[in-house]
Amino acid sequence: MSTLSPSLDKFVDELLAAQGIDGVDPEVREQLVEDLTTRLNDRLEAAMVAELPEDKLPELEQLLDHGNNEVELQKFFADNIPNLPALLARELAAFRQDYLS
Repeated sequence: MSTLSPSLDKFVDELLAAQGIDGVDPEVREQLVEDLTTRLNDRLEAAMVAELPEDKLPELEQLLDHGNNEVELQKFFADNIPNLPALLARELAAFRQDYLS
């Protein structure tokens, strides 16, 4: 399950720049971006699953088992998690704090 929007690429770039990692070898930077993106995606997904009402978990499992696309998964989470944007913003801020400290 990958729910990380391509628009969050800028967020990852900004984190690396804030750490002073924007001047490293391109191959090293690519690996750092991949690692950071995976960690961020895992954190966001875990937060969304944790916020889902328990009765929606079987429906999520069904969506994942049937290989639904990103748009359908994003719609599912948006429809079933009140204040999803606030949850994601909170998780992004916490991730930034953890990464930069």
